[in-house]
Amino acid sequence: MVTRKKVFLLACVLILFSGAAFFASRLQRGLSPSFEGEAPRLATVFQSNMVLQRDMKIPIWGRAQPGAEVRVELAGRSASTRADEQGKWTIRIGPFEAGGPCSLVLRSLGRTVELKNVLFGDVWIASGQSNMDFTLKEAKDAEKEIQAAEYPRIRLLKVGKMVGVEPFDYLSGGTWRPCTPAAARDFSAVAYFFGRRLHQELHVPIGLIHTAFGGTPIASWTPLEDLQVCEAAKPVFEWWKENMKTFPERLKIYNRIEASWRIRAARAKKEGTPVPEKPYPPLGPGHDHQPAGLYNAMVYPLVPYGIKGAIWYQGEENVHQARAYKELFPLMIQAWRKSWNQGPFPFLFVQLAGFGIWDHEHWPWLREAQASALKLPNTGMAVAVDIGERTNIHPVNKQEVGR
Repeated sequence: MVTRKKVFLLACVLILFSGAAFFASRLQRGLSPSFEGEAPRLATVFQSNMVLQRDMKIPIWGRAQPGAEVRVELAGRSASTRADEQGKWTIRIGPFEAGGPCSLVLRSLGRTVELKNVLFGDVWIASGQSNMDFTLKEAKDAEKEIQAAEYPRIRLLKVGKMVGVEPFDYLSGGTWRPCTPAAARDFSAVAYFFGRRLHQELHVPIGLIHTAFGGTPIASWTPLEDLQVCEAAKPVFEWWKENMKTFPERLKIYNRIEASWRIRAARAKKEGTPVPEKPYPPLGPGHDHQPAGLYNAMVYPLVPYGIKGAIWYQGEENVHQARAYKELFPLMIQAWRKSWNQGPFPFLFVQLAGFGIWDHEHWPWLREAQASALKLPNTGMAVAVDIGERTNIHPVNKQEVGR
């Protein structure tokens, strides 16, 4: 006879494995998918339907057999190089004026890769936490906006959420898609409205790369080598070290709690009563608060893809560390610019919108810290305090933020 105690113990065992699998699924070491012999390969950010940055020598990179000659053909031009001893190669080709479509062809050792429907225009990175991750289907007048989102010369790429212990050399998930109602629906609302306005005013193709993750601090988006030499980041590393030390015991407790929750949830479903809220796993390896973890997995794989600039909406997760943010935010901007090696590309950010009863105590200090980043060249701040919502940390008027 199966007793309740036996069911509980079995659930504990299952949760122990599922908890470990949860963290393993989010924690990667940045290794490329398997590379098969001589087959030439472009970095995963290069796909059909993409936009390449106009008016610059475009960096294109990938893998091939070590020592093999690699040739890239693009819009009537070509360039060649050889893969290094590790099979890595990089070519710069261009510049090209806004336009297209055309194909990009990669050739090596008699093999060919062809990408189609490629445009030249302006490419923008859209990053941050939940207000940048906030989708068009959640925004004000959502259905009306979605139905109108038919812009074949705006292209959208949404990066998959992932955390990396080390920098990835490939992009996790994400497909370049022409902007249609179906593609725009689950895309960043701020990025969409920003890109739509640029497209309508500049009359050039626009590429938008949505790489955002809700509830995340700025240290997660900053390269480790830069964080390690920043005095303001020391408390972050101390906090993370303490969490790693206590994680195994906290995971055991969590596994017991979730095993109990699963039994109660199953009973509730059977009885037709409300299912209790699922407990959230403890902070540990692979968590999105890991220092540099999101930079490693969601930004580094994009480097050095040619871009016009970046837009940023983040800060809610750091409202209690305004003094540190005053150093960490400019540090991140400068670190990204150093990574891309394109000089001080435009970096535009949203100052936190007005919100609730907390606003009088912590948020003004964070807004001041955000504004201090304007001392850096080619930065701009969209003031959103007047379009916030007292009871909603995610105000739905993303049209005005994008504008």
